[in-house]
Amino acid sequence: MCARARRRAESPAATRWRDRFRAWALALPGAVEVPHFDRPSFRVAPPSKRAGTKPKPARIFATLWDDGRACLMLTPEQQAKWEDGACGFSAVPNKWGDAGATLVMLSGSGAAKAADVKAALREAWGNAARSR
Repeated sequence: MCARARRRAESPAATRWRDRFRAWALALPGAVEVPHFDRPSFRVAPPSKRAGTKPKPARIFATLWDDGRACLMLTPEQQAKWEDGACGFSAVPNKWGDAGATLVMLSGSGAAKAADVKAALREAWGNAARSR
């Protein structure tokens, strides 16, 4: 199923959550939205460099999925904290998850609380901002 068809099938609540997540991510300093394969990604824009130097690429701190989830680029320690202490957080089931990539349920049963999503999103943004 293509991304456009999946989006049409979303519930109004899932659409609201996507809009909220996008607004929260873009409100963080230096955050920009850039397509990443078939998903929106949120990155910390690199600082401007002097003329003649190659800038570092922007670091992804989150991606927004069509199925009511987002993925945050946390550290393994941050991931463990969120998995143990809050509903709606789980490791991505692959090597990315071993490195801290964390899925967050934004809508539906088992969804994370808004305050928890915002706090974890800020942590992911901080990780990317420090690595610029």
